[in-house]
Amino acid sequence: MTKIVPAVYSAVLAVGLALSVAGPAGAAGNEGDPLMITGSADKGRSVAITDDARALARELGVTPKEAAARFDGQEAFLAAAEKAIAAAPERYFTSTWEPGTHEGAAYRASISFAGPADESIVEFFENLPYRTLVRFDAPASNADIEKVRAEAMEKIWSSGDYDGLTGDINPETGAIEIQVEVASGGELLTATAAPAATMAAVEEIVADVEATSPVDIVVSPAVGIAPLEQTLFGGVAAGGCTLGFTASNSTYRGALSAAHCSNTSVTPARSTSPIYFVKEHLGSYGDAQFWRSSDTVRNLLNTDANGGSRSITSRVDTSTNGISVCNYGKTRTNYACTTVRNWNHAFYNSQGIYLSRMAQTNGTFTNPGDSGGPWFYNNGAYGIHFGKSGGYSTYSRIFDVEAILSVTVLTS
Repeated sequence: MTKIVPAVYSAVLAVGLALSVAGPAGAAGNEGDPLMITGSADKGRSVAITDDARALARELGVTPKEAAARFDGQEAFLAAAEKAIAAAPERYFTSTWEPGTHEGAAYRASISFAGPADESIVEFFENLPYRTLVRFDAPASNADIEKVRAEAMEKIWSSGDYDGLTGDINPETGAIEIQVEVASGGELLTATAAPAATMAAVEEIVADVEATSPVDIVVSPAVGIAPLEQTLFGGVAAGGCTLGFTASNSTYRGALSAAHCSNTSVTPARSTSPIYFVKEHLGSYGDAQFWRSSDTVRNLLNTDANGGSRSITSRVDTSTNGISVCNYGKTRTNYACTTVRNWNHAFYNSQGIYLSRMAQTNGTFTNPGDSGGPWFYNNGAYGIHFGKSGGYSTYSRIFDVEAILSVTVLTS
């Protein structure tokens, strides 16, 4: 049942403050209370989720029980967020899954839009089993900020010689935060500062772009942020990468991998026939490619070196910071889990190509050879592994991969 405090809702519409949505712990009360929405109880955890919690516990250094608590409700929130974003894509700014971050506070997750308050968006979250903060005070939409980020980074990249250039959007202020690493010949003045002349030129470029930007642009020098595509070399063709999820297009069934991997035909492990390159994309929708196969193709995912597997039954939009995600790659015995650091990360790769809409995680456990591998949680497909950007494991988000390659991940 939805309970609205009219006085509070009117104030929100007038001044563009935040709407707070409450789960079962909340109820409408005195004047000044937020918009309150009650939800249902959490359901039990699957075996896959229990295993994922153990993997996340190892990465975070917490108990399996603490890690499992991070997962509770994540899938329900992502499903609600996907619907809300689809209803107003031109207004969406960002969202964050925050279990434990606001312990004792009024919400467990938050999502933010630009523009006036809209009850129809709030209603997507009314049946969640916990409180969700729905905000309508973003300085601009993520799409509008991305246009500015792309322009600023393109002008910086073309102005000099850089080993690394990354850009993120601050989830609180919307500010574009760009890091610059001068090329090896640029003679860094210190371990953390680029030459003054180079930074002065960059700041001049940024000031020009910022003049018409709805948000601030902040630039800082950095070292160790050069992108690392995690492929193997030495004549190892496509076998130097890891296959991601099985998928199909209008003609073929096969599997996904990373676009920077070789296009040379290879026979994957546990297969009897070679796979053949069909299509790839390297750019504003990430780094991914599609291969066709004549083998029987099923919605199964290999998750360890001993033949362990799980079925994939859904594809999940991961336009949210803080969610837990897992990855398996050919260089490791078991899969590992971590959390999303920046859901819309951008950088220039080693070929000078601008990659955006990438999800940068807090993990560092991936290695050369893991490129193309799957990012997942429970039975959901989340993304295709790129490598490392800014020193952190990074992937292409699965909905972007499907859209740009005209494929669909197999879920049955």
